[in-house]
Amino acid sequence: MKKPVDISPKAAERLAVLVQLERMARRCAGFKEFGFFVVNETVRFMPYDRAVFWRLDGEDVRIEAVSAVPAPDEEAPFIFWMKRAIARCLKMKSPEKSRLVTAADVSGDAAQGWEDFCTPSALWVPFVSPVTRSVEGGLWLTRKAPAFDASEAGAAELAAEAYGDIFSAWKAAGKVPVFKRRLRKARLTLGAVLILAALFPVRMAAVAPAEVVPAAPRFVTAPMSGVVKSFAVGAGQPVKAGDLLFSFDDTELRARLRLADKALAAAGEEYKKAAQLSFSSPESKARLPLIRLEIEKAKDERAHFAELAERSNVRAPVGGTAIFSDASDWIGKPVSLGEKVLTLADPEKTALRISLPIADAIDVVKGADVSFFMYAVPETPVRAKVESVSFGAENVPEGFLAYRVKAAFSENGGFRIGTRGIAKIYGGRVPFLYYALRRPFAALRRWFGI
Repeated sequence: MKKPVDISPKAAERLAVLVQLERMARRCAGFKEFGFFVVNETVRFMPYDRAVFWRLDGEDVRIEAVSAVPAPDEEAPFIFWMKRAIARCLKMKSPEKSRLVTAADVSGDAAQGWEDFCTPSALWVPFVSPVTRSVEGGLWLTRKAPAFDASEAGAAELAAEAYGDIFSAWKAAGKVPVFKRRLRKARLTLGAVLILAALFPVRMAAVAPAEVVPAAPRFVTAPMSGVVKSFAVGAGQPVKAGDLLFSFDDTELRARLRLADKALAAAGEEYKKAAQLSFSSPESKARLPLIRLEIEKAKDERAHFAELAERSNVRAPVGGTAIFSDASDWIGKPVSLGEKVLTLADPEKTALRISLPIADAIDVVKGADVSFFMYAVPETPVRAKVESVSFGAENVPEGFLAYRVKAAFSENGGFRIGTRGIAKIYGGRVPFLYYALRRPFAALRRWFGI
């Protein structure tokens, strides 16, 4: 019969602590409680500064618990480094044995961060499955002083066996969360949500620049060809019917009118002289009809120049607000007959002019809803309704081809003429997938010529 091995009181005390820890670990109510217990209570069996409980989820390393931390942050740099270091240690020779590991046992980026996140040596305590004899998880223990020695690695082997059996029991019972399974379920759920979102009907809409314009403008054009001499009104000034708007340079007209007056007076004198001589001179009597024609011609020329002189002062045909850029842009500028000079409009009767780019053109019908966001007040939309859409696209001042859309405001209010902003025109309802991919598909068609 072999003689019993003598065990020192200190070793017996440590074994008693290990047995007590094993019993307490088996009584944990859940897997999270087990992980929290392992990293925080094992210090009673083997002193350490930090303990990390990790496990394998397929081929991925997951950090379940860190001592003195309620829950590890997956985005923390230390957690990222621990995953890389553990993955390197799993490739060591005989990773199922407890041992001391250093920076030499890992390589690459894990070795580079060793000094920042770990002590010179760490204690590798793997949990080995009693069935497959493969590593399923483990502990990573670090201590600054005194450093771990080889004898403590042997003692850690006992704790590894006890905790490994409990860990395997939790895993066999299906209590260990499987991240990939949850991820697969989340992907399926996300896919279903995306499909439903793609088929969800939304209102088709297009965004385009817009400007507040007069609802019923009255254009004032040049009644004659000439040079603008002066403006009697300023831009944005209210005027009444008959008020003087602007004047042409009438110097030449006044000179021609004086010449016409002189020609008319000379023809009149010549007629009087010929009439007096007509009683005695048949020749003078014969010239009377020709002189009458010259008088009529002189009258017509005089009336023509008088009318032009009157036209040189352009007056407002109706009341309203004078809309033009600036008087200095017109003074001294030659204009042609019929050329638009300014606009008269009622400031209380306004409409919305929208330049819808051909690239964003949707099916716009009369009565479609429009939301107008003024640059000055972008947070408050103004409602409007489409009244008309131009048949063809044309070049607009913004520098692109666009359809002209005119909309009437649904709200009564004096919107300042010339106010600019962004208009959102709404069309019919389409699936969200079509709404989101309409422009990319159109670009691909233009690119590949489909």
